[in-house]
Amino acid sequence: MNIAARINKELSPNATDGTGGVMSSIFDMSPVIYGPLTPDGKVVVTPENTNPTFGRLNRSGYVKGTDYNLSTNIGLEFDLKFITPGLKTSGNIIYFNNTTSQNKGNTDYERWTRDLTNTNELLFYQYGTTEKEPLLFSKSTQSSIRSQYDWNIDYNRSFNRHKLGVNLFLSQQYYNANKIQGVQPVLRMTYGGRLSYGYDNLIFADFTAGYQGSEQFSKGNRYGFFPSGSLAFVATNLDALKNNRVLSYLKFHTSYGLVGNDNFGDDRFLYRDYLASAASNGGINYLSKPIDIIRLGNPNLTWEKSKIFNVGVDFSLFNQLSVGVEYYNDRRTSILVDDNITPLLNGLSSDYLSKINLSEIHNSGVDLSLGYFKQINKDFSLGLSSNFAFNKNEIIEIGELPKADDYAYKYRQTGYRIGQTWGYEIDYSNGNGYFNSQEEIDKSGLTYVGKSPRPGDFIYIDQNSDNIIDEKDIVPIGESTIPQIAWGAELFLKWRSWDVSVLFQGLGKFGGFNNGIGYYETYNNGTFFEHHLKAWTSERYANGEVILAPALTKQGSSSQKNNNYYYQNKGFARLKNVEIGYTMKDKAFMKKMHINQLRFYISGMNLLTWDHMKTNDIDVEGGKVSNFPTSQYWTVGLNLNF
Repeated sequence: MNIAARINKELSPNATDGTGGVMSSIFDMSPVIYGPLTPDGKVVVTPENTNPTFGRLNRSGYVKGTDYNLSTNIGLEFDLKFITPGLKTSGNIIYFNNTTSQNKGNTDYERWTRDLTNTNELLFYQYGTTEKEPLLFSKSTQSSIRSQYDWNIDYNRSFNRHKLGVNLFLSQQYYNANKIQGVQPVLRMTYGGRLSYGYDNLIFADFTAGYQGSEQFSKGNRYGFFPSGSLAFVATNLDALKNNRVLSYLKFHTSYGLVGNDNFGDDRFLYRDYLASAASNGGINYLSKPIDIIRLGNPNLTWEKSKIFNVGVDFSLFNQLSVGVEYYNDRRTSILVDDNITPLLNGLSSDYLSKINLSEIHNSGVDLSLGYFKQINKDFSLGLSSNFAFNKNEIIEIGELPKADDYAYKYRQTGYRIGQTWGYEIDYSNGNGYFNSQEEIDKSGLTYVGKSPRPGDFIYIDQNSDNIIDEKDIVPIGESTIPQIAWGAELFLKWRSWDVSVLFQGLGKFGGFNNGIGYYETYNNGTFFEHHLKAWTSERYANGEVILAPALTKQGSSSQKNNNYYYQNKGFARLKNVEIGYTMKDKAFMKKMHINQLRFYISGMNLLTWDHMKTNDIDVEGGKVSNFPTSQYWTVGLNLNF
């Protein structure tokens, strides 16, 4: 029996729009405005910023949140050796409850603005009609319950060099939460079994099958059969390779299986029509009780399926260096998507149509691991643990209709990676990619849909040669928004009572477009950052000076679109954690204090980051100034074992 409980309490300001709103509001207020308070303590605002950062944090009330978590695991096991040796049966009940309670005190505050008609004196007048109000209290509660009931029959026996294992199981899952449609619990049922065989610690084979049922589908489609199998061969257990001083371990392994998915988020019972009563228009219509179609159901919905294959090898040399290499291929089919292929001739737009099992996505990649450990002498040892993963994917089918023939690219998803970024390609054939004069704009013969270009705006390539720059000219730019590379490496050293660990992590081959505050200077009637100091001007161009941004504007421009200038490589490497520790070995002192182990340590997190960001004002993971940046932490601690 295991029972665990945890209570988290949090007190925070009742800030409008949360953390993002607070971060954005920092840039809403001009840095030359007097404030944040008047001399007598009133909140200073401007006509452009009526809810400044100080007011959000200190004059809008508070939120007290409490999070309760209870986890219980109760199990019983019975040895049935009186029937036959190696036979057991067991039952297990898992229960998890999460309840979140929020007490909110909401209020408002007086707003005052400076009288700029008389700048010789510090005078203010009240802006608007809002007054300081007493706290208005409210309370909300959300809860969720998860439970799982498992029953197993296991049989494990060894016969000379042969090992046999059989497992039969039954599992029921129950989940209920406030946010689930109609507060109707989720139910899943699985019947399955596993057969395993081993020969002389040399060959290992497993076959597993599950017959899974889900209420997400209509009665005829609720159950799916999902088998999988694996095979492994430990070559170093061959007589010819045993006790080899160089090759300490060598294992080949492969597996193939079919996996089902019925987790469609908050969408429930998609096989049923979703109808609602419509408002009557009066007259005789009230007799007909009109009905609105919210969404048509699809009784043929079935499981999303993944066919997963992998093959790999693990080996170790000199009992010090370990290497693992694995290739995997995942073909996902019958993925649930909106129906965009049914023509409008049926009288309903795709918004009302049921979802369908249509999409297909292929994933493949390689996982590598490298480990090293060496005891140099009795006082000093060192080790390295690292991993590297490369993944690529392709959307084979997603129900996307082709665009017209005059589009440069007819598809924006099919045949591309998930999260592929699209934008306008800048024409650098003139040397810098900008229109450098009105004459150059006129000679180009290009017409821009939307904002017309000015001197200092980007020249876009007319991909379909129609002399019009519009969405038909959009092309794939850069990588997708999903990292293709993930890696990590940890180095650890130990010398006598001292230990040091250093952890590096990184992501690569992904990106996205920079936009919004920090990039587009148009925000809040002009918000500028360091790179805007070197924006295009006719003088800078004529003098041959470095140009880092298009011509500035407070009304928007044709340059402020997704294009390869605003595309950002978001790969990074980070010194994630450094920890230095000292373990006391004074046995007399430890015995006197009844302590088995005493260790002091200091650690730092997110210490250094190397990235490709075009400005130091924006965090590589946050992506925008309105997102809270990655924080650096320092911790001093003490570990005691009595």
